[in-house]
Amino acid sequence: FFRNMEAMSKMEREEYVLQFHSKLVGGDVEAAEALLAEEPSLASTPTSGMLPLHSACEGGQLASFELMLPKFPEAVKQCSDDEDTCLHYACVSGNAKLVARVMEEAPELISIKNGCDQLPLHLAAMSGNLELVETILAATPPGALDALGVQSHPLHMAALSGNVALFELLMAKIPATWTLATPDGQTFLHLAVMAEEQPVKMVQYLLANAPELATAKTTEGSPGSPPGCTPLHLAAMRGWLEVTKLLVEAAPGLVAETDAESRTALQYALEGEEAEPVAAFLKSA
Repeated sequence: FFRNMEAMSKMEREEYVLQFHSKLVGGDVEAAEALLAEEPSLASTPTSGMLPLHSACEGGQLASFELMLPKFPEAVKQCSDDEDTCLHYACVSGNAKLVARVMEEAPELISIKNGCDQLPLHLAAMSGNLELVETILAATPPGALDALGVQSHPLHMAALSGNVALFELLMAKIPATWTLATPDGQTFLHLAVMAEEQPVKMVQYLLANAPELATAKTTEGSPGSPPGCTPLHLAAMRGWLEVTKLLVEAAPGLVAETDAESRTALQYALEGEEAEPVAAFLKSA
Protein backbone atom coordinates (compact mmCIF):
# COMPACT_ATOMS: atom_id res chain seq x y z
CA PHE A 1 0.00 0.00 0.00
CA PHE A 2 1.01 3.59 -0.54
CA ARG A 3 1.83 5.47 2.65
CA ASN A 4 1.95 9.09 1.55
CA MET A 5 -0.91 10.43 -0.55
CA GLU A 6 0.90 13.70 -1.17
CA ALA A 7 3.73 11.84 -2.89
CA MET A 8 1.39 9.96 -5.21
CA SER A 9 0.45 10.87 -8.74
CA LYS A 10 -3.16 11.91 -9.34
CA MET A 11 -4.01 8.49 -10.74
CA GLU A 12 -2.36 6.71 -7.82
CA ARG A 13 -4.31 8.85 -5.32
CA GLU A 14 -7.59 8.14 -7.07
CA GLU A 15 -6.90 4.40 -7.08
CA TYR A 16 -5.88 4.48 -3.42
CA VAL A 17 -9.03 6.34 -2.37
CA LEU A 18 -11.21 4.08 -4.51
CA GLN A 19 -9.63 1.04 -2.89
CA PHE A 20 -10.51 2.41 0.54
CA HIS A 21 -14.11 3.13 -0.42
CA SER A 22 -14.41 -0.35 -1.93
CA LYS A 23 -13.38 -1.90 1.38
CA LEU A 24 -16.15 0.05 3.12
CA VAL A 25 -18.76 -0.93 0.54
CA GLY A 26 -17.78 -4.57 0.91
CA GLY A 27 -17.71 -4.47 4.70
CA ASP A 28 -14.01 -5.33 4.94
CA VAL A 29 -13.53 -3.29 8.11
CA GLU A 30 -10.15 -4.79 8.95
CA ALA A 31 -8.67 -3.75 5.60
CA ALA A 32 -10.30 -0.32 5.84
CA GLU A 33 -8.82 0.19 9.31
CA ALA A 34 -5.37 -0.74 8.01
CA LEU A 35 -5.63 1.85 5.25
CA LEU A 36 -6.83 4.49 7.71
CA ALA A 37 -3.87 3.77 9.97
CA GLU A 38 -1.56 4.51 7.06
CA GLU A 39 -3.47 7.55 5.84
CA PRO A 40 -5.98 9.09 8.33
CA SER A 41 -7.07 11.71 5.78
CA LEU A 42 -8.91 8.96 3.90
CA ALA A 43 -11.76 9.39 6.41
CA SER A 44 -12.81 12.62 4.72
CA THR A 45 -11.62 11.96 1.16
CA PRO A 46 -14.43 11.53 -1.39
CA THR A 47 -14.55 9.52 -4.58
CA SER A 48 -17.09 10.14 -7.34
CA GLY A 49 -18.61 12.82 -5.12
CA MET A 50 -19.23 10.44 -2.22
CA LEU A 51 -17.65 10.60 1.23
CA PRO A 52 -16.50 7.34 2.87
CA LEU A 53 -19.55 7.34 5.15
CA HIS A 54 -21.78 7.53 2.07
CA SER A 55 -19.97 4.51 0.62
CA ALA A 56 -20.45 2.57 3.84
CA CYS A 57 -24.19 3.25 3.65
CA GLU A 58 -24.39 2.47 -0.05
CA GLY A 59 -22.92 -0.94 0.67
CA GLY A 60 -25.42 -1.49 3.49
CA GLN A 61 -22.54 -2.12 5.88
CA LEU A 62 -23.37 -1.26 9.48
CA ALA A 63 -19.85 -2.18 10.63
CA SER A 64 -18.32 0.18 8.06
CA PHE A 65 -20.70 2.92 9.18
CA GLU A 66 -19.68 2.46 12.83
CA LEU A 67 -16.02 2.54 11.82
CA MET A 68 -16.30 5.78 9.87
CA LEU A 69 -18.76 7.77 11.98
CA PRO A 70 -16.30 8.75 14.75
CA LYS A 71 -13.56 9.38 12.19
CA PHE A 72 -15.56 12.07 10.37
CA PRO A 73 -18.91 12.54 12.18
CA GLU A 74 -20.05 15.60 10.22
CA ALA A 75 -20.32 13.41 7.11
CA VAL A 76 -23.58 11.91 8.36
CA LYS A 77 -25.34 15.22 7.66
CA GLN A 78 -23.60 15.99 4.38
CA CYS A 79 -24.86 15.22 0.89
CA SER A 80 -22.97 13.64 -1.97
CA ASP A 81 -22.53 15.49 -5.25
CA ASP A 82 -25.78 13.83 -6.37
CA GLU A 83 -27.47 15.36 -3.29
CA ASP A 84 -28.04 11.97 -1.68
CA THR A 85 -27.66 11.67 2.08
CA CYS A 86 -26.42 8.73 4.11
CA LEU A 87 -30.06 7.83 4.66
CA HIS A 88 -30.80 7.74 0.93
CA TYR A 89 -27.88 5.38 0.41
CA ALA A 90 -28.85 3.21 3.38
CA CYS A 91 -32.39 2.90 2.03
CA VAL A 92 -31.11 1.78 -1.36
CA SER A 93 -29.06 -0.91 0.37
CA GLY A 94 -32.19 -2.34 2.00
CA ASN A 95 -30.53 -2.78 5.42
CA ALA A 96 -33.21 -1.80 7.96
CA LYS A 97 -30.78 -1.91 10.90
CA LEU A 98 -28.44 0.51 9.14
CA VAL A 99 -31.34 2.80 8.28
CA ALA A 100 -32.43 2.89 11.92
CA ARG A 101 -28.85 3.64 12.99
CA VAL A 102 -28.47 6.51 10.52
CA MET A 103 -31.79 8.00 11.66
CA GLU A 104 -30.60 7.72 15.26
CA GLU A 105 -27.62 9.91 14.39
CA ALA A 106 -29.43 12.34 12.09
CA PRO A 107 -33.24 12.09 12.27
CA GLU A 108 -33.64 15.23 10.15
CA LEU A 109 -32.41 13.33 7.08
CA ILE A 110 -35.79 11.65 6.77
CA SER A 111 -37.27 14.87 5.31
CA ILE A 112 -34.45 15.72 2.89
CA LYS A 113 -34.93 15.19 -0.85
CA ASN A 114 -32.11 14.26 -3.18
CA GLY A 115 -31.34 15.66 -6.62
CA CYS A 116 -34.11 13.53 -8.13
CA ASP A 117 -36.72 15.07 -5.80
CA GLN A 118 -36.87 11.85 -3.79
CA LEU A 119 -37.18 11.37 -0.05
CA PRO A 120 -35.48 8.39 1.58
CA LEU A 121 -38.96 6.82 1.63
CA HIS A 122 -38.97 6.70 -2.18
CA LEU A 123 -35.79 4.64 -2.17
CA ALA A 124 -36.95 2.46 0.70
CA ALA A 125 -40.07 1.65 -1.32
CA MET A 126 -38.00 0.87 -4.40
CA SER A 127 -35.95 -1.64 -2.38
CA GLY A 128 -39.08 -3.74 -1.88
CA ASN A 129 -38.17 -4.24 1.78
CA LEU A 130 -41.36 -4.01 3.85
CA GLU A 131 -39.53 -3.85 7.18
CA LEU A 132 -37.45 -0.97 5.88
CA VAL A 133 -40.50 1.02 4.78
CA GLU A 134 -42.19 0.38 8.12
CA THR A 135 -39.05 1.67 9.88
CA ILE A 136 -39.06 4.85 7.80
CA LEU A 137 -42.80 5.49 8.25
CA ALA A 138 -42.62 4.95 12.01
CA ALA A 139 -39.92 7.61 12.29
CA THR A 140 -41.43 10.12 9.88
CA PRO A 141 -42.62 13.26 11.70
CA PRO A 142 -46.11 14.68 11.03
CA GLY A 143 -46.19 16.73 7.86
CA ALA A 144 -42.95 15.35 6.43
CA LEU A 145 -44.83 13.62 3.62
CA ASP A 146 -47.04 16.58 2.74
CA ALA A 147 -44.78 17.66 -0.12
CA LEU A 148 -43.87 14.46 -1.90
CA GLY A 149 -41.72 14.58 -5.02
CA VAL A 150 -43.24 15.81 -8.26
CA GLN A 151 -41.15 13.42 -10.37
CA SER A 152 -42.37 10.31 -8.60
CA HIS A 153 -44.46 9.20 -5.63
CA PRO A 154 -43.29 6.50 -3.19
CA LEU A 155 -46.15 4.39 -4.54
CA HIS A 156 -44.54 4.47 -7.98
CA MET A 157 -41.39 3.05 -6.43
CA ALA A 158 -43.44 0.44 -4.57
CA ALA A 159 -45.06 -0.66 -7.83
CA LEU A 160 -41.62 -1.00 -9.39
CA SER A 161 -40.50 -3.16 -6.46
CA GLY A 162 -43.23 -5.71 -7.14
CA ASN A 163 -44.07 -6.06 -3.43
CA VAL A 164 -47.86 -5.99 -3.08
CA ALA A 165 -47.86 -5.83 0.74
CA LEU A 166 -45.52 -2.84 0.63
CA PHE A 167 -47.73 -1.10 -1.94
CA GLU A 168 -50.83 -1.71 0.20
CA LEU A 169 -49.09 -0.28 3.26
CA LEU A 170 -48.11 2.92 1.45
CA MET A 171 -51.54 3.29 -0.13
CA ALA A 172 -53.02 3.15 3.38
CA LYS A 173 -50.50 5.60 4.87
CA ILE A 174 -50.19 8.09 2.00
CA PRO A 175 -53.26 7.55 -0.20
CA ALA A 176 -53.16 8.51 -3.86
CA THR A 177 -55.45 8.05 -6.84
CA TRP A 178 -55.01 4.77 -8.67
CA THR A 179 -54.35 6.65 -11.90
CA LEU A 180 -51.52 8.78 -10.49
CA ALA A 181 -48.84 8.98 -13.18
CA THR A 182 -45.29 10.26 -13.39
CA PRO A 183 -44.61 13.36 -15.54
CA ASP A 184 -43.92 11.09 -18.53
CA GLY A 185 -47.23 9.29 -18.10
CA GLN A 186 -46.08 6.08 -16.44
CA THR A 187 -48.75 4.61 -14.19
CA PHE A 188 -48.34 2.11 -11.38
CA LEU A 189 -48.93 -0.63 -13.95
CA HIS A 190 -46.28 0.62 -16.38
CA LEU A 191 -43.76 0.67 -13.56
CA ALA A 192 -44.81 -2.71 -12.19
CA VAL A 193 -44.13 -4.29 -15.58
CA MET A 194 -40.57 -2.93 -15.43
CA ALA A 195 -39.76 -4.83 -12.21
CA GLU A 196 -36.65 -7.00 -12.04
CA GLU A 197 -38.70 -10.20 -11.89
CA GLN A 198 -41.99 -10.99 -13.61
CA PRO A 199 -44.52 -9.19 -11.37
CA VAL A 200 -47.56 -11.45 -11.72
CA LYS A 201 -49.02 -10.74 -8.27
CA MET A 202 -48.52 -6.97 -8.54
CA VAL A 203 -50.14 -6.86 -11.98
CA GLN A 204 -53.08 -8.95 -10.75
CA TYR A 205 -53.47 -6.63 -7.77
CA LEU A 206 -53.37 -3.43 -9.83
CA LEU A 207 -55.78 -4.73 -12.46
CA ALA A 208 -58.21 -5.84 -9.75
CA ASN A 209 -58.23 -2.36 -8.20
CA ALA A 210 -57.85 -0.20 -11.31
CA PRO A 211 -58.55 -2.11 -14.55
CA GLU A 212 -58.39 1.15 -16.50
CA LEU A 213 -54.62 1.16 -16.03
CA ALA A 214 -54.33 -1.58 -18.65
CA THR A 215 -55.05 0.88 -21.47
CA ALA A 216 -53.07 3.87 -20.20
CA LYS A 217 -50.32 5.19 -22.48
CA THR A 218 -47.09 6.98 -21.66
CA THR A 219 -46.81 10.60 -22.79
CA GLU A 220 -43.04 10.74 -23.19
CA GLY A 221 -40.53 8.20 -24.36
CA SER A 222 -37.52 6.55 -22.79
CA PRO A 223 -34.70 4.49 -24.32
CA GLY A 224 -36.30 1.59 -26.16
CA SER A 225 -39.87 2.78 -25.67
CA PRO A 226 -41.31 5.85 -27.45
CA PRO A 227 -44.40 7.76 -26.27
CA GLY A 228 -47.73 5.98 -26.44
CA CYS A 229 -46.61 2.73 -24.81
CA THR A 230 -49.20 0.67 -22.98
CA PRO A 231 -48.22 -1.74 -20.21
CA LEU A 232 -48.62 -4.51 -22.80
CA HIS A 233 -45.92 -2.99 -25.00
CA LEU A 234 -43.53 -3.04 -22.05
CA ALA A 235 -44.51 -6.56 -20.97
CA ALA A 236 -43.90 -7.81 -24.51
CA MET A 237 -40.52 -6.08 -24.61
CA ARG A 238 -39.55 -7.76 -21.32
CA GLY A 239 -40.75 -11.17 -22.48
CA TRP A 240 -43.17 -11.52 -19.56
CA LEU A 241 -45.60 -14.19 -20.83
CA GLU A 242 -47.84 -14.49 -17.75
CA VAL A 243 -48.14 -10.71 -17.41
CA THR A 244 -48.89 -10.43 -21.13
CA LYS A 245 -51.73 -12.93 -20.74
CA LEU A 246 -53.15 -11.00 -17.77
CA LEU A 247 -53.11 -7.72 -19.69
CA VAL A 248 -54.71 -9.17 -22.81
CA GLU A 249 -57.39 -10.82 -20.68
CA ALA A 250 -58.11 -7.47 -19.01
CA ALA A 251 -58.22 -5.53 -22.29
CA PRO A 252 -58.21 -7.68 -25.46
CA GLY A 253 -58.06 -4.58 -27.66
CA LEU A 254 -54.55 -3.87 -26.43
CA VAL A 255 -53.12 -6.32 -28.95
CA ALA A 256 -53.93 -3.89 -31.77
CA GLU A 257 -52.88 -0.72 -29.92
CA THR A 258 -49.86 1.09 -31.31
CA ASP A 259 -47.32 3.46 -29.80
CA ALA A 260 -46.31 6.84 -31.23
CA GLU A 261 -44.21 5.04 -33.84
CA SER A 262 -47.14 2.83 -34.89
CA ARG A 263 -45.64 -0.30 -33.33
CA THR A 264 -47.78 -2.95 -31.69
CA ALA A 265 -46.89 -5.08 -28.69
CA LEU A 266 -46.15 -7.95 -31.08
CA GLN A 267 -43.45 -5.88 -32.75
CA TYR A 268 -41.93 -5.17 -29.32
CA ALA A 269 -41.91 -8.90 -28.60
CA LEU A 270 -40.25 -9.70 -31.92
CA GLU A 271 -37.51 -7.19 -31.12
CA GLY A 272 -37.04 -8.25 -27.49
CA GLU A 273 -34.68 -10.82 -26.07
CA GLU A 274 -36.14 -14.21 -25.08
CA ALA A 275 -39.62 -13.00 -26.05
CA GLU A 276 -40.53 -15.77 -28.52
CA PRO A 277 -43.29 -17.26 -26.29
CA VAL A 278 -44.84 -13.80 -25.92
CA ALA A 279 -44.71 -13.22 -29.67
CA ALA A 280 -46.36 -16.59 -30.32
CA PHE A 281 -49.12 -15.80 -27.83
CA LEU A 282 -49.79 -12.34 -29.29
CA LYS A 283 -49.96 -13.75 -32.82
CA SER A 284 -52.72 -16.10 -31.70
CA ALA A 285 -54.56 -13.60 -29.47
